[in-house]
Amino acid sequence: MGRTRPENNLYVACEEMDFIWSVEDLVEFRDMWRRECSVEEIRSYFGRQSWREVIIIALDQLHWGYIKPRADVMLIEGVRA
Repeated sequence: MGRTRPENNLYVACEEMDFIWSVEDLVEFRDMWRRECSVEEIRSYFGRQSWREVIIIALDQLHWGYIKPRADVMLIEGVRA
């Protein structure tokens, strides 16, 4: 049985971020990922406000098998996530 959402007192995580990507951008993202462009390079190329938006699409694309994991990816500003 699934969880039901409360009708009030909701918190929406990352509400200020943009997780919408066009199909064309996804193709370019996957290519950049395979060429081992950094998260910052990808963020800048697509004009994203936060590296978090890139990490979320990477997690999504990893989940669906469109890209492969990279050892360097979770190194962001010197912090290993």
